[in-house]
Amino acid sequence: MKNLILFLTIAFSISSANGQYWKPFNVNEKYNYSLGSHQFYATIWVDSTTIVNTDTIFFLNKIIKRVADGEFGFEGFYLNNQSQCFLSSIYCSSNGNLTLKEDNNRKYLIKAQAILNESWIFDSINSNAATVIGISNQLILGNMDSLKIIRLTSNDTIIISKNHGIIRFPIFDSLSQGVNLIGIEGRNVGELVPKFPDFFDFNIGDVFYYKGESKSRWCNVVVLKRLIISNKKIIGDSIIYTTQYKDRSIVYGNYDSQIDTIYTNVNDRIMVYVNSSDLFLNKYNNQVLNDLSRPGRQFKPITINTDTHFGTISKEYAYNPYCLDWDSDTIMSCINPTICSNIFETFRFGEHYGLLSWEYYEYTGNPYFLWNSENLLGCVKEGISYGTIIEDNLLTPFSEINESNCKLYPNPTGGLFSVETEVLSNQAYITIFSITGHIIDRQQLKSYITLIDLTSFPSGIYLIKLDNDNTSEMKKIIKY
Repeated sequence: MKNLILFLTIAFSISSANGQYWKPFNVNEKYNYSLGSHQFYATIWVDSTTIVNTDTIFFLNKIIKRVADGEFGFEGFYLNNQSQCFLSSIYCSSNGNLTLKEDNNRKYLIKAQAILNESWIFDSINSNAATVIGISNQLILGNMDSLKIIRLTSNDTIIISKNHGIIRFPIFDSLSQGVNLIGIEGRNVGELVPKFPDFFDFNIGDVFYYKGESKSRWCNVVVLKRLIISNKKIIGDSIIYTTQYKDRSIVYGNYDSQIDTIYTNVNDRIMVYVNSSDLFLNKYNNQVLNDLSRPGRQFKPITINTDTHFGTISKEYAYNPYCLDWDSDTIMSCINPTICSNIFETFRFGEHYGLLSWEYYEYTGNPYFLWNSENLLGCVKEGISYGTIIEDNLLTPFSEINESNCKLYPNPTGGLFSVETEVLSNQAYITIFSITGHIIDRQQLKSYITLIDLTSFPSGIYLIKLDNDNTSEMKKIIKY
């Protein structure tokens, strides 16, 4: 009797696994897939459906994709409206067959109702056959589901499920790699692509440190910034932060122009972030963002990656000048690209960190250009430090420091310079900072004149802090 019950249970399980409809996607849901270490490699959804006879046809979303390598070291040409790993459409037949189709010459057949060890031709063009090698029930994204494992003669593997669609599908490269389902948006299960609120999810007390740079024909500017979140409000689609803001700018001129230092302190600064469905922070990997406020320019794909510096998910988009003849960062929706432009700009945001980097370049006529950038150096969130933390001394203006008892010469220097002090205590130390706040050297002063060597360090501005006889002062030196 027990054997009969066991037999009936197995028979019912196999019958249940084969007798129901295996649908690849549900309308109004988005399916996130990873590829190796690329967490959000592809997000696929149904753009539209139609019924032809007894077949239901799912037309899948399109992306922009690099289709050719570029010239002169550029990244390559991009084309719009390109299909992803499941091709352009899926034909769902009443007999359970799924045909992934690009055109009449490129199509794949998956027999969702196939039984164990059943075989068929998956890809007739490449003579690639498929065989069901496993049927089981497993947890998928936290839910029990029926699975079928299909092995191809190309040594690639396909996994489909009854309630979660396509779990794994090959990309047909030489490494036998495949995309793997990691989350479904609409059900809110698994890994979900971060959206606008996730990028600006700050808490009161969070501290952010930035470095801004600006370069032009006549002068260069370096700005160190500190921003402390003191209040937070959410009103409708807006996130409003009140911050304590402090910065320090170092301006140095080209062509032997005078060097100047400017200090700015704003006690309260309001930051307002307004959500919109059109924002690139709400988009998915390899979508294109068409900004009508910037006519004459197209955008490269939105890219989603993992930022290794802060260990967070980042979203980035950039738009470039482009010409058919020389700039291969072109996004072309047809064979005729638009006119050239002289502006490049890129934005990159991190989940829970906000702006990670911004860069703007404008060519203003040979040999002149305008270049601006801002980068997140570090932050303190919930008492934990990440990245580079700028010391408060680096944000203190020179004018607020006591009368100088220290001289640096020569300044600018090619590498070697002297530190001369009028007072020398038993605990006199000199600390050298890079402009980003990194400590690159610290040593005790044992004489009134000390020789310092920056020969091995790159050209730029360095900050010299002297602690001597319970006093501190800061100087800057330029290495050419």
